[in-house]
Amino acid sequence: MLVFDGDSVIVPNAFGTTEDKTWPHIVANGKTYQNLARHESTAAKVFTRIWQAIELHPRWYILQIGQWSQNHEVIREFEWNLRAIIEELNPRDIKVCLVTPGIQIHKRFNINDYCHVLRKMSGIYKTEFLDLNHLMSLVEKPDEWYGSDGIHFNENGFAKVAKLFNERIEL
Repeated sequence: MLVFDGDSVIVPNAFGTTEDKTWPHIVANGKTYQNLARHESTAAKVFTRIWQAIELHPRWYILQIGQWSQNHEVIREFEWNLRAIIEELNPRDIKVCLVTPGIQIHKRFNINDYCHVLRKMSGIYKTEFLDLNHLMSLVEKPDEWYGSDGIHFNENGFAKVAKLFNERIEL
């Protein structure tokens, strides 16, 4: 069992993309999974639903977070909430993978501080880490990977994220 969580960047139907075209579905590749991600989720909101994930007894918990937190959660609060999430999962032998939102290339947002915290928490707690912000900044013609808002992935973007994830993380 795999559990994915986070904010609207990982939610299906953000730009008409159906569940079967999202990167969690592609990465799961036939494995049982649940996508708990919700629009407008901060790390604090994710923490309030961590018990939903725990009750599913997943082998992996994959968290893509930071985009919504940037404007609704100060960096210190973001860090505290990430710690709380990971500290609830670690004693239960649930493997954790932290994933940055992948929107650094968008001119309206600079979420480097939030990405730094994700990297830091990954190092402290020895989780897997995927820096989509860095990887997506290397993509040629990035506009082809995002919906019209330049933040949420379209079908091509979800496929690219799944490919980047599968090349780096073994579930």
